[in-house]
Amino acid sequence: MKRILPLLLSFIFPLFCHAQSTDTIHVYFDLAVSSLNSQTRSQLDSLAYYDILPTNKKYGIIGYADYLGTEESNITLSQKRADAVEKYLQGLGVRPELIETVTGKGEISREMTGAEGYPTDRRVDIVIGGFKEKPSTPRTISNDGNLWKVYFEEQTTKENSGIKLKPGQDAIIAHLCDYLKKNGKVNIMIAGHAIGKNETVLVSDSRAKYVAFRLNQCGIHQSRIRTVAFGLTQNIPNGSKEDDFRRAIITIDSGIKKPEPAAQPKIDISKVAKNETIRLDNIFFLPGSHMIREESAETLFNLYTTMKFNPTLKINIEGHICCLTNTTEDGYDYDEKEYGLSKNRARAVYEYLTDKGIEPDRMTYEGFGIQQPLKWPERSLADENMNRRVEIRIIDK
Repeated sequence: MKRILPLLLSFIFPLFCHAQSTDTIHVYFDLAVSSLNSQTRSQLDSLAYYDILPTNKKYGIIGYADYLGTEESNITLSQKRADAVEKYLQGLGVRPELIETVTGKGEISREMTGAEGYPTDRRVDIVIGGFKEKPSTPRTISNDGNLWKVYFEEQTTKENSGIKLKPGQDAIIAHLCDYLKKNGKVNIMIAGHAIGKNETVLVSDSRAKYVAFRLNQCGIHQSRIRTVAFGLTQNIPNGSKEDDFRRAIITIDSGIKKPEPAAQPKIDISKVAKNETIRLDNIFFLPGSHMIREESAETLFNLYTTMKFNPTLKINIEGHICCLTNTTEDGYDYDEKEYGLSKNRARAVYEYLTDKGIEPDRMTYEGFGIQQPLKWPERSLADENMNRRVEIRIIDK
């Protein structure tokens, strides 16, 4: 026992000093693993025993991954690591209501390409005391190189009713409106961003659309405005605050032309038999999200015209994902906070078509997760992209 105590103190003392100086504890994980290893569990047990992790403090828990793997899989991995630490802290006596943030930030970007990754990035940060609230102060009305930023309070619902601007932001929108009125040929793009425990990609979309709505109210026509959802901010530079990423960024739009109505559909269904599938190669989604990226517009429009010019065509929309073990479990959808990513992506295509006027009874949709890979095992980015897909199954012609 006399020999064990000095060893234990030599392990605990540096951690104690580190916790006192930064209020943050780092716990590390094995490569591609989201469960706590024995060393990490012992570390947390010891910190709790010496009251370095008190049960009466607030906590923020932030998960990370290294650059190995895909963006999508690393978001899922980092979130599962954060969830594992949350569960363990609760087992040590920390009440659930004291854990105010549990989030996965995905991979930490580095200019490295080694096969071994970066071990210190496979971690979870435990912020003792939680996140200090930043004082709300009006920001300066500015246009830096034709770029405006509008900041929001943290949002807890996906609906527009949950949107609240920070103090001083109404003046920025008014300034932008005056600029657009004086420059009648200028179009803009509004990119929404989100971050935090209760926010999703849909929140970033609603923020962009809220700014567009305010500009419509002041007389700027919708045809001059394009909105995009940039989703969840993953990598926050050192010294930055989460508060600075709840925002919409407005820039002068270079003008991406939307596809014109086609005279004839580009998808030829005459060569596809019933129960066969057509693979849509250029449907892109935000990582961990069912939000369709704008680069998918042409492919979706071609599918729409195919349905329009073939009124008896009936289809099943089938979603597939990559980057999981061969399991029946679907991927995690950060928009809906549920394991149903492939199904929700298929539903997004379905909703696009119904919004364009295609009859709902001509379409069904379902998700298969990773159950039907085209390439297995996945040994390259090309293999992952092949498995990450949406397919259209011909039910009737």
